[in-house]
Amino acid sequence: MSLVDESLETLDHLVEGMPNGECRPGQQEMTRIAADAISRGGHAIVNAGTGTGKSLAYLIPVAHSSKRTVIVTVTKALQDQLVSKELPALSRHRFPLIKYTKLKGRNNYLCLQRLDEVLSDNPFTLAGLENTDKQIHKEKLRAIARFAETSKTGDRADLRVDLTDRQWRSLSVTAEECPGAIHCPRGEDCFTERARDKASRADVVVVNTHLFALSLKLQHLLADYETVVVDEAHQFEDIVAKTLSNRLNPSRLTTLARNARHLKLDNEACAAIIEAAEELSNYLIPLSGKYLRNGVTDFSHILNAANRHVEKLHKELSEKISGIHVAVKPLAQRVLKSAQNLLDDLEVLTNPNNSNIFFWVEEIPPRSKMRSPTLNATPFRVDKLLAEMVWNKKTAVLTSATITQSLQKSLGLPDSARFADVGSPFNYRQNALLYCPTRLPLSGREKNPQETTRRLDELVALIEAAQGRTLALYTSYKALDAAAEVMRKRLRWPVLVQNSKPKARLLEEFTANEHASLFATLAFWQGVDVPGRSCSLVVIDKLPFPRPGEPQRDARHEKVVEEGKNPFLLIDIPIATILFAQGVGRLIRTKTDRGVVAVFDHRLVTKPYGSNFQVLVPPMSFTENRWEAIDFLRAIISADSPRQSDAERRRPARNV
Repeated sequence: MSLVDESLETLDHLVEGMPNGECRPGQQEMTRIAADAISRGGHAIVNAGTGTGKSLAYLIPVAHSSKRTVIVTVTKALQDQLVSKELPALSRHRFPLIKYTKLKGRNNYLCLQRLDEVLSDNPFTLAGLENTDKQIHKEKLRAIARFAETSKTGDRADLRVDLTDRQWRSLSVTAEECPGAIHCPRGEDCFTERARDKASRADVVVVNTHLFALSLKLQHLLADYETVVVDEAHQFEDIVAKTLSNRLNPSRLTTLARNARHLKLDNEACAAIIEAAEELSNYLIPLSGKYLRNGVTDFSHILNAANRHVEKLHKELSEKISGIHVAVKPLAQRVLKSAQNLLDDLEVLTNPNNSNIFFWVEEIPPRSKMRSPTLNATPFRVDKLLAEMVWNKKTAVLTSATITQSLQKSLGLPDSARFADVGSPFNYRQNALLYCPTRLPLSGREKNPQETTRRLDELVALIEAAQGRTLALYTSYKALDAAAEVMRKRLRWPVLVQNSKPKARLLEEFTANEHASLFATLAFWQGVDVPGRSCSLVVIDKLPFPRPGEPQRDARHEKVVEEGKNPFLLIDIPIATILFAQGVGRLIRTKTDRGVVAVFDHRLVTKPYGSNFQVLVPPMSFTENRWEAIDFLRAIISADSPRQSDAERRRPARNV
């Protein structure tokens, strides 16, 4: 029996054994496509709408193939779902011998050596703990020590002790500083090494996109897999490019110099590095969030000075490390590794001759405790690297609910890769209405207060018809805050606003109170799953085009213009359409969900490029009539069963 036939048979068997299991043609088709690609060693790109059941569609062929597979995802929720739900189900019902695990980045695991140093009274080891928070309570440290003795994973997610990120950094190490098990006194017990050893023996390893990209950079982690499945593939290119960036924050230089002083290394070199860090910070702060059109020319002298002195410390420590006192040797190994990684980054930053790299300064996040932003050297394109290191060597299946055929070229996939759209099992035409009030002025371009009032009146009318139950998505904090302030005054139901509480807490409250409305920006456009009556209305304030001034957007625009091409068509529209489709996708999460997506941007209808947005969203009914949208929402409130409103019957809706 072929891999395709085996996979389809197993899918039927599993579906029959599930509560409320049902045949989904899209899931069957995706299973067929994935199995065919894996059996012939090819590549498949599958656009699979919400509700397809894409996880089983690729997991079943993977399990039958007996090929070592890495599954790459973006969100923690999907990683947990795969490891705690789908893979165990396969193991119980069909594949009892399959081995699977989840692997995270090194800094997610407790470092036993760092814990020993924090618990130690030795001034030499404590002096080297740059990010140690003196406020870690002794009772917490005792609880962490007990966790270290009993935990099988050492994973922060399993630690039931409330720690700040800064406190956790004092108990973990990054890949940039860890010297490896062979140079660490606790190397034999290392939680990270245990996790990696388990992954090396597993048939299926689930990782996030960042770790997968890091493995390409390191060229040894996850090297022996045969098949790669990329889920949430619409974000793959962007995350890979950012991960492959060479990055430098002045704090890395300062930390290295301070730790080098604890090791009694060249004091003049340490002082020079600290001075370079301060000068670099002064240059970068005014450039926060900007694309550097001239590269690092204006402050290359600082980077060159830092490079010389870091190289001096690295050479000195390399010569001395064998004779360093055993009490501080772990610190010395970390400093040596940090210095080497700094030199690797500085080599790229001080020799900017690669035409595939652009320089930009990362913006300091709001309310962040960071004192200076980070300098980045990021590749324009990752297609050739991915082709060379992945697609030419591995079988690949890529999937998402918002994939376009342009992904094939941007990721460097071969022409032989098969693209398919298997749709969604949901009845969008009956259960969802896309509403675009074309008479409203564009957000941010209102000519007078009366036009602003009209937009807000429209929003109030829709939310009142939905009796709350609204996820309002904005492209700027300014527009969000202005709308939320008015809604708090005019609505009788709770209004939740992004950043007022942690994201997880906001989603919990939004889900629990079906009359609440949640106002949010880009962080909530994707990866948010609120099924049922809590979300009956999604409002999109504006088409999410990347804004001028965003460094990655500006850099790529300039590159495309140099090539004589249209950046709006090649960059802005693809980015905006995928994010728009993700935002629309927050509405219908199950086959019984009903609701309205209201797009307060007339360009969806009035501009020729609006068809690009309409093509990528599910085939909802469409209207420009306010009362049709309000009647649709009122019908949802008044009855649980899907039923067309009188307005819908009076005026036929058209497909998008």
